[in-house]
Amino acid sequence: MRKILRLLAGAAVSAALALPSLAQHLGDVALSTTSINLATNLNCTSSPQNFITGTTPNFSNVGQIRHFLSIGAVTGIQKLRAEIDGIDNQGNVFRLSDQLETTGIGAGQSSTVAGSGNFPRIQVSVTCSPNTGTFSAAYAGDFGSLPITPGTYLSAQIDHVNFALAPANVGQADNGFQTPFGSSAGLLLFQFNGSSVAGATIGISCNSAGVAAAYTVLSTSAVANTTALQVFPIPAVACPLMNVQYGSPGGGTTVTAETIFAVPGLKNVNNGNAPLTGVDPCQSPDSLKQSQPINIVAAGTTSLVTLGTTQAIYVCGGSITVASSATTPGTVQFIAGTGATCGTGTVVLTGTMGTGTATAGIDAEPVVLPGGMTNFIAPLGNRLCVVAAGTTVNIQGYITYVQQ
Repeated sequence: MRKILRLLAGAAVSAALALPSLAQHLGDVALSTTSINLATNLNCTSSPQNFITGTTPNFSNVGQIRHFLSIGAVTGIQKLRAEIDGIDNQGNVFRLSDQLETTGIGAGQSSTVAGSGNFPRIQVSVTCSPNTGTFSAAYAGDFGSLPITPGTYLSAQIDHVNFALAPANVGQADNGFQTPFGSSAGLLLFQFNGSSVAGATIGISCNSAGVAAAYTVLSTSAVANTTALQVFPIPAVACPLMNVQYGSPGGGTTVTAETIFAVPGLKNVNNGNAPLTGVDPCQSPDSLKQSQPINIVAAGTTSLVTLGTTQAIYVCGGSITVASSATTPGTVQFIAGTGATCGTGTVVLTGTMGTGTATAGIDAEPVVLPGGMTNFIAPLGNRLCVVAAGTTVNIQGYITYVQQ
């Protein structure tokens, strides 16, 4: 009996001392990274070329959250758009990055873009043309949140080459590309390469997710018949997807269009103050106002404000007197254009203003341009001129303007 009691006591002690089993240490575990060369000097097809994890050889998804795409050795390409996408279990595609838009004519160029998100499959999509152009692409993925985007990542966000050295004798379009900050604010750079053509147009519109029709941001306007750089300010409008369209009357050699988006909080290089985007420059307290005297005593065309290749001239107000003339009415008219006296690509800004009658000896006719608002605009790349007419000319006064 004692033996049985001793056995039972020992079993009780063993049960009391028993500890839960611990998980076995299998070694240190680290998050994995992945990288791959997706394409090397691959020809464009003018259609999306998609590289997808699990489908493209050696392109794997190990659950990475940060995604990085580099596009290099871009040669002979007029248009290129690239992005990083996520694909869910139902096959829906979601854009995870900004859309990179670059080009390569002559020497190869490189650009980068980053995206974030954990999806079952990752896709890199590249669309470029013409089919004779080539590009190289590489992907890398790891873990963590996206850092501030400096260097070429920032350039890819704000600088979109819509088309480069594309034929000027046919229309060109870059439709539906994503804006980096949800706003259209920025600059449109346009240039004829080789030879220019009269009657061409450029315009910008935007699309939203719910409305099929595009809404205008920069009204289709004529571009000057010149090979000089032309810069068009783009108003700040809510703009998820942007369209840049060039209209051709036929002729010319090639055209290049490039959109540079304004970084939020960017200062105005003209006067150091932050401009109020979407506000009339003549009404904005952040615009630098200037004045120009008018003293014209002979018929003909006189240059008032010289051209700026990256600026337009907003006439904010003024006061002018036009003396009477015995033979023909004394008049004044504002025009814009290139050349020493606006003789090339002339744009008429006002009608003829003045006495309206040929009568000598009467008081000079006042011409008042209301202050506090833009009266008329000399387009980018143009100078502002005044045309004086009459037998005896005496036109005196001033204008105020903003140039930006």
